[in-house]
Amino acid sequence: MEVPDGGVPQKPKGVHRLEGRGRLGRKVDGAWFVDVADVAASNSLASHAKVLLLLFLAALRDRASEIDLHPAEGEAGEREYRLWSVIDGEHYYASLPVHLAPLWTKELKRLAGLRSWNARLADRLRAAADLIGGRPPGPSSVGARVGTPDWSVEVAARFYRAAADRIDGRPPAPSSGTFRLGTPDWSIEVATAFYPMNDGDRCILTFAPADAARSAEARAIMDRLG
Repeated sequence: MEVPDGGVPQKPKGVHRLEGRGRLGRKVDGAWFVDVADVAASNSLASHAKVLLLLFLAALRDRASEIDLHPAEGEAGEREYRLWSVIDGEHYYASLPVHLAPLWTKELKRLAGLRSWNARLADRLRAAADLIGGRPPGPSSVGARVGTPDWSVEVAARFYRAAADRIDGRPPAPSSGTFRLGTPDWSIEVATAFYPMNDGDRCILTFAPADAARSAEARAIMDRLG
């Protein structure tokens, strides 16, 4: 969906608001749009969605160009969820609550258009393939063979993975999509890419850095949110 800097229509035909359902965004012409200025709607968001909204606002405020969310292992061997931000070419690190990681991943995949029924079915088939093959997500040649001493065929993991790929028409990894982020007056496109890892998905969001005026606006919105 092409949305120029002139803005995003506030309530065009076909808009479905999600207030009260704990999720971010609304659909505009079939694509997801996150209105960071809708402070009233933010009160009805689930806790993980509120934190995600604050991450978006912080990225706009700091004029970041990339957000990298991924599971990691801490110094003592504990599980962590890390945030890497790219601001003016420099990388900044923060540690986030690990228990929210699956919810953030699900929310971001929905915004990127990867949670449609066929995408969800494909994900479940891939998960079944991974359990059968005893391996982490991602393409692999591991599988069992069934047959006779004269011939055999490979089954299980490779079969289910192929079925998943045919259903949603995309390769196992990475999966990608886009959504828009901004206010009713302006918006930017956010490109997302998801890479399966052993402890969950790594998600990379890239976008054009906000200018000084939009950075100041994001700071003001964060102040109103408290």
